[in-house]
Amino acid sequence: MSSFITASATNVGTSLTTVYTATDTCVLIGLNVANTSSTTVPIDVVMNNGIADVYVRKNFRIDTGSNAEVMAGNKIVLTSGNTIAVKSGVADSVDVVLSLLSG
Repeated sequence: MSSFITASATNVGTSLTTVYTATDTCVLIGLNVANTSSTTVPIDVVMNNGIADVYVRKNFRIDTGSNAEVMAGNKIVLTSGNTIAVKSGVADSVDVVLSLLSG
């Protein structure tokens, strides 16, 4: 049976931070990033497919106090061991929420 999963990370900064590691096949259906800082921040969203890092979004800018839905209707299938990670150009500046469908 399918189930919905939510994963999150707070105060993501300048190091690539793994937000989710797939333990089975699932579909990433939403990825919201909120800028909690007092300046515009550039973010990178990276999927690791077990072989290499692949950019989902690179140098995407989010204005002060705003959020962005990175997936915007797109979907990414993750298999066991794949990861989704985020980093910002500013220390401790973004919160991230992922929505996934598993099973």
